[in-house]
Amino acid sequence: QLRSKRRKKLFLKITFIFLGVIGLFGLAIYLLFFAELFDVRNVSIDGNKITNTENLSEAANKILLDKKWGLPHRLNILFLDTNKIRHLIKDLFPRIDSVTIDKKLFHSINIKISEKDPFGVWCIKKENKCVFFDKEGIAFEEAPQSSGLILLHVEDYKKDSINLREKV
Repeated sequence: QLRSKRRKKLFLKITFIFLGVIGLFGLAIYLLFFAELFDVRNVSIDGNKITNTENLSEAANKILLDKKWGLPHRLNILFLDTNKIRHLIKDLFPRIDSVTIDKKLFHSINIKISEKDPFGVWCIKKENKCVFFDKEGIAFEEAPQSSGLILLHVEDYKKDSINLREKV
């Protein structure tokens, strides 16, 4: 009988510990994925002079509102993939030179933008189209036709067309 009581006590202890561990695991899952403890509430954007802040914010929100494993991960700054936001912004906005994203626990991310400065204007006469290009010679934005001494001005009579992100 004493053995039977000890076994019951041991079984109850093991059951209680097992249920406690499962409860703690469930609580951790709830806090990480469903509670608003780690939601990204604020997105601040700095450094953009020409690129529209609203457009940059929309691009970041595309990633923030995405789902991961079927769960919204905007609500979790810990699992936020900053590289994905960085690449999306650079893909959508050719004027952007660099993007730095800082997570500020618990509810904010700060996106720092560096924009390309135009080195010159390249005009394709056959298309009657001009683009700004940077110091590496990469076209990054359509430009108005102009002349002057502020920027290098090139008129190209040979090329048929030019695309953004291509070398001029």
